[in-house]
Amino acid sequence: MITGTDNQCTDNRVIDQSSSYISIMSSTEEATLSSIVAEGSHETAEKCIAEDKKCEEFIEEEAFVVTALYQFVAIPEDEIDPLRAHIKNFCQQTGTIGSILVATEGLNGTVCTPRQFAQHFRELLFQVPFVDPNIIKLRTSYTPRPIFDRLRIRHKKEIVTMKIPDFIGSCDINKERGIYVPPQQWNQIISDPNVLVVDTRNDYEVKIGSFHRAVNPCTDSFGEFPKWMDEYIQQQQNTVDGVVPTKIAMFCTGGIRCEKSTSFVSSQMKPKYFQEVYHLEGGILNYLESIPPANSLWKGECFVFDQRIAVGHDLKATGTYMICVECRKRLSTPNGHLCELCYSQSTNIHVKVNEQLDQNANNNEFHEMHAEAP
Repeated sequence: MITGTDNQCTDNRVIDQSSSYISIMSSTEEATLSSIVAEGSHETAEKCIAEDKKCEEFIEEEAFVVTALYQFVAIPEDEIDPLRAHIKNFCQQTGTIGSILVATEGLNGTVCTPRQFAQHFRELLFQVPFVDPNIIKLRTSYTPRPIFDRLRIRHKKEIVTMKIPDFIGSCDINKERGIYVPPQQWNQIISDPNVLVVDTRNDYEVKIGSFHRAVNPCTDSFGEFPKWMDEYIQQQQNTVDGVVPTKIAMFCTGGIRCEKSTSFVSSQMKPKYFQEVYHLEGGILNYLESIPPANSLWKGECFVFDQRIAVGHDLKATGTYMICVECRKRLSTPNGHLCELCYSQSTNIHVKVNEQLDQNANNNEFHEMHAEAP
């Protein structure tokens, strides 16, 4: 077993052979890692990549690999900190940055890795005893530069917070979740008038883009969703006709919030209210990547929890939106770094957007949703 703390592993290699985790690097690769640590992770990684002149243009576009991941799986409490130390040691030696949450209910995170170590990171995940390569959700994309500014690996109560104690541990999310709908079939599902389409994201995310016919719960955090769902159903029943659609389809950025929201609805409201519960497989990002703009029912842009802020159908940063450094509302800021409301209240705030992103990294909701970035 690996021993260590949040700041240090007792073994200065990527992995101890006596542990339950299997080594994934050769001695040559470990030596390469040591040189990267000595000279500075990102700078050295970029130098190594730049040495290959034959693929310079390709590397310029894809120098770093962004890996989003999550899996709901039981992890013993006493295994969490050793697992965090194991992952952190690898990330520090390879210049991998981003956020990963570990809880008794599973793993959730998004990291940005120099391209030459991206496959090693996947192998690191696959050799963890609790991770099933056939179940874990992984999504990769490419970027010419890092999209995070630090590494955070945290021990949390939930990998995405719903704030329903009785629900945690009482529901097998892998069994109770909604029916996965691939992007190619999503348009047909949400165009059905007998399907209630619900955007499970926060209000500031929904405001810059959503699907045709989608209901906005207007929540400030995902923990408010269960209460909204209960109230919405009651409200619909109290209308003149009292008719509630017999099917419900939910979506979020990358899928993890819908794992819980569809599980909640399936276990608490089906079959009383809904005959079927649907879940957009891979979330909005998978849809935008799979469906051509001409055939898309997506309107607007998709908010992501990293320095790109919003992406379009090509999953590239649009540059349309930025984070208000005062209130953290994700709104267009033509007057600088403030939204219109904050600008009207103060014109003397001079804080860089990256400093606000640092503050957001300490915010639970922001940190949890890092897995939703591609």
